Amino acid sequence: MSQYSPSKENPKNRGSFLIPVSVIFGLTLISFLFLETFISGLSLRNLIVQFKNSLYIPHHNSFMVAEIRKVNVMKLFYTFLLSAILITAAYYHFVRIRTNKHIPPLEFITTIGIMGFLLFAGIQQVHRLEHFKFEKNKYANKTVEEKFFILFGETYRFSKICQELLPGHHYGKLITDFDISKSPYMRYQRTLSYHLYPKVSLRFKKHFPKDCLILYHKKDPLEHIPKDYKILFASKDNNYILARSAPTVK
Repeated sequence: MSQYSPSKENPKNRGSFLIPVSVIFGLTLISFLFLETFISGLSLRNLIVQFKNSLYIPHHNSFMVAEIRKVNVMKLFYTFLLSAILITAAYYHFVRIRTNKHIPPLEFITTIGIMGFLLFAGIQQVHRLEHFKFEKNKYANKTVEEKFFILFGETYRFSKICQELLPGHHYGKLITDFDISKSPYMRYQRTLSYHLYPKVSLRFKKHFPKDCLILYHKKDPLEHIPKDYKILFASKDNNYILARSAPTVK
């Protein structure tokens, strides 16, 4: 029985399997998309748009993907790749029976993997480009202050008000109903702390007496303000309140 040896193979025949693998990859992709349109009830155009938008979701801290018909889009993508590999393996098994021509599985599996990676990366880059154009138009001709407000909204506005109302440096205590040890509330707390500094320090838990309170989305906030504290600012919905202790008279 003859053994497959890449070194003895005619260089002209190397890579000849790329054409059938590419055709199988393309046909599998088309079949997969039409099957998904049938299952999901979406039009082909809407499915492609959802797939593109789901493979890349801009996030401040991690890589995120979305779902299509309550299925993680990565599961759908890996199902497609596995289908392409299995169909290709079946095709070359049939070719080997008919022609006794052997293509090592590692070669077509690697090829399909590279094609899948290029498809995945290409779709992501298209969405990244769209998001870049969106953000470029969103932040064009905006000042730094305006950009911060777009990003952080009322939290940023509140921090600027606090800095204007508090002279000098203060150590504050944050009172909120949010669990700031978990996302996304941890980010809210850090955003507020960052923009309050250096006028107000919220990150020092020990060794420094607190002389002001920041009540942030706290239920019945007025009940948590001591009598010797004065409210310097309160939003209409009471979600943002700044209170300062009355200065001691010497």
